[in-house]
Amino acid sequence: MKNVFLQVRAMIKVAICDAYLATGDRVRNELARSGDIAFVGRAFDSDIMTLIRSTEVHVLVLAFAAPADRGLELIKRLRSEKPLLRIVALTAYSTETGDAIRAFRAGASGFLIRSSPPEELLHAIRKVASGGIYVGLGTPVDPTASSDEAAGTSPHLRLSDHEFHVFLRIACGQALPEIAETLGTDATAICEERANILQKMELPNDAALTRYAAIRKLIAREYFRTR
Repeated sequence: MKNVFLQVRAMIKVAICDAYLATGDRVRNELARSGDIAFVGRAFDSDIMTLIRSTEVHVLVLAFAAPADRGLELIKRLRSEKPLLRIVALTAYSTETGDAIRAFRAGASGFLIRSSPPEELLHAIRKVASGGIYVGLGTPVDPTASSDEAAGTSPHLRLSDHEFHVFLRIACGQALPEIAETLGTDATAICEERANILQKMELPNDAALTRYAAIRKLIAREYFRTR
């Protein structure tokens, strides 16, 4: 009985937060076959805080369309509420260097793309559960690097998190008054931020912002549909 108890205690308790049913089912199936990882729950964005508060979770696999805006804020909230929680960010898109840096700065412990092989996801979960940091094999980035170090090749890393948030909304085609209303500020402030964003990124207009975001796969067409 003692050995059985120790084995149960050693299980890594993992929860999934994912807006894509197929992805969540695939991850859950892989966890079930692992032997040392226990699936303890699944939730969408709006329910994840309830799950984390009511269930013991060691590692959260957090999947989203793009590792920006909602995903970054959610990571920050989760780590603020549960400082010991380890988070593996699972993104739909190629792991552009800036995305990984922002995810780690927000509090993630692991970062990889959804199309990664199952073995890599399990390895990432075990690595972060033991206190380590995991960077996906396709992500040549040092998670301890500052945004300034990468700013020379990725202009969007020059933006603050809030400016990056506004940048994404502009790139998705949202009007400035709509952005202001959504963020609880006035249109004048958003206009000033837009000007700062264009200046920092050295881009001439909104169309250039959109092209930049699309080329680097920082946005998805459906990303703001429910905002």
